[in-house]
Amino acid sequence: MGKVLWVEDAPVVRTEKSDATGRSASDFDEWKEQALVRCLKVGTPDELRMAVGDIFDSFAEPAAARKEMQISLLMVLAAVLKTAKEAHVNLDDWFGELSIVEIFRLYDLPAVKGWLYEVCLVVQRQMIGHRQHTFKEIIKKAISYTREHYGDPTISVQRICSQLHVSSGYFSSLFKKEVKMTFVHYVMNIRMEKAMELLRSTELKAFEIAERVGFANPHYFSFCFKKRVGVSPSEYRARTVVEGPWV
Repeated sequence: MGKVLWVEDAPVVRTEKSDATGRSASDFDEWKEQALVRCLKVGTPDELRMAVGDIFDSFAEPAAARKEMQISLLMVLAAVLKTAKEAHVNLDDWFGELSIVEIFRLYDLPAVKGWLYEVCLVVQRQMIGHRQHTFKEIIKKAISYTREHYGDPTISVQRICSQLHVSSGYFSSLFKKEVKMTFVHYVMNIRMEKAMELLRSTELKAFEIAERVGFANPHYFSFCFKKRVGVSPSEYRARTVVEGPWV
């Protein structure tokens, strides 16, 4: 049995259709809406355009009622704005109250389609910018924390992720992408730089320096130092006295 929708004074009958998978038209619209949300989060502008186009395919039939189309688009728009809100994107400067009523002023499908795409594109760009800012903040905090705590032997990916409230897998992937090395490699570099600085500027013994830069085992410190610099800590100190700072 079809559903009767009243548009102005004329009834429009819409029958529920099912595709090969058994989904009704309304179910399929929801599936398209979810695809649009995925594009907002991780898609490209071209993929976003295709997702918007897929939504409008269901409105291309002559029987599609204008009021029904408006209601459907408002539901899609609500999903878009909800996605933006969950991503902490502030759209107040662009998406004011007056922009929403535009959907009731547009009469032809191409105009409505273009309007919705522009809305989605703004949201997508804002989300990308917000995500990139978040990435930079995470890396900035990780580097700052590492430089303050490199002398702690217990510093690790798990510990810093606990401080930043992110997963270890996500952080490790992000850190390597942004810094061009693993977090473990970065910590080792910081420790070796500080060790060389102490060897040049102090008379501390190797085991004391090892402790200061985060090595519980002085033998392992000497092993790592020679692997990194090419000579032992004592040889490095002796050569800097004669030749000045190097490496």
